[in-house]
Amino acid sequence: MKIGLSEAISETEKFLTNAFQYRMVSDVSVGVFLSGGYDSTCVTSILQKDRTEKIKTFTIGMPDIGLNEAPFAKEIAAHLETDHSEFYCTEKEVLEILPQVSYYYD
Repeated sequence: MKIGLSEAISETEKFLTNAFQYRMVSDVSVGVFLSGGYDSTCVTSILQKDRTEKIKTFTIGMPDIGLNEAPFAKEIAAHLETDHSEFYCTEKEVLEILPQVSYYYD
């Protein structure tokens, strides 16, 4: 079955919205890790769209490593009007916590 571009965009947005909304059902507060990249920006923008309450977004900045995406995430959070929090850590702090990360991702 062939569909046009506008219908494909609409159906893709519906599919993603349903998938994201399903994952927002929780007994505790849910937030989005906003890196400033395309993926997390897409998730955040779809979740924030048509909501009265602000989605909680979080960013970890690492300026001394040269991979600091926090300024991009902050700009996106401001544009989408999310409840944004930033945490900055050093390379030393990242290396110290790295062995524990898999426990928290379980």
